[in-house]
Amino acid sequence: MKNSLEVSRIKGIIENDRLSINEGFHTLILNDLTNLLSDFFELKNLPSIEIRRENEAINITVCATALRIKSVSFLPNEQ
Repeated sequence: MKNSLEVSRIKGIIENDRLSINEGFHTLILNDLTNLLSDFFELKNLPSIEIRRENEAINITVCATALRIKSVSFLPNEQ
């Protein structure tokens, strides 16, 4: 299953960078990203995420491929 492979890949990236994040955390982030992006885009595949420590910060890179942008039927009222 794609989701399991993606979670395994993410886990490996983070373990290599010595960040203490468990598989449940990866699954949660990946599911939330998929749900959020799916509201606005027709995704071709699952998004990927790379988390790495650089100096005093943690860099988070998200990559996703979409087939199209979904139409938005509402706009927030600005008052």
